[in-house]
Amino acid sequence: MYQYFILQSKKPIKKEREMLLSLLGEVVDVSYLDVDNEFITVVFENLLESSLQELSQVIIEEFFIEIRIYESIRFETIHDLERNIKKVKRMLKLITFDSDDSYLNEVDLLYFEISKPIDPSYKKNILKKYSDDTEMKNILKVFFECNQNTSEASKRLYMHRNTLIQKLDKFYEETGFNPRRFKDAMIIYKAIEN
Repeated sequence: MYQYFILQSKKPIKKEREMLLSLLGEVVDVSYLDVDNEFITVVFENLLESSLQELSQVIIEEFFIEIRIYESIRFETIHDLERNIKKVKRMLKLITFDSDDSYLNEVDLLYFEISKPIDPSYKKNILKKYSDDTEMKNILKVFFECNQNTSEASKRLYMHRNTLIQKLDKFYEETGFNPRRFKDAMIIYKAIEN
């Protein structure tokens, strides 16, 4: 089984490169190492004894450089790993550098992937006549925040439960997206986000 981590620096790593590589060599049994101005990619086979979260904090505190470390899942083949490295590097370039996130993993990248905004024209196709209806958007948002529970949502909206159900049914008739169905609800929620 193969695994890797990518150390990404906000600024090019030049002066600290040798010391960083030495530190990484002490922490992990390196199978493969790739270094460029922005990324240090370390592939290894054995499980790590220390946490990469701790390592990222040590590097930030000791070297006074802004970095983040991405830790991959484990891969069966080197081919799958290589393909994943390319994808992750592309994604890391798109994610803004946040000093609070010095450690990232697969879950963080998945969250980034699904939290990308939907194109405005596509939102109009989903919401149809409701694209500018702030009242309906609010109703849907509250309904989703109440885990699609009509009783709870109607209480929060100060609306009779049957009225809420009628509005949800009307939305479904007009758009073809059913707010009570999870798959549709996810799409609707992304479309009503600002």
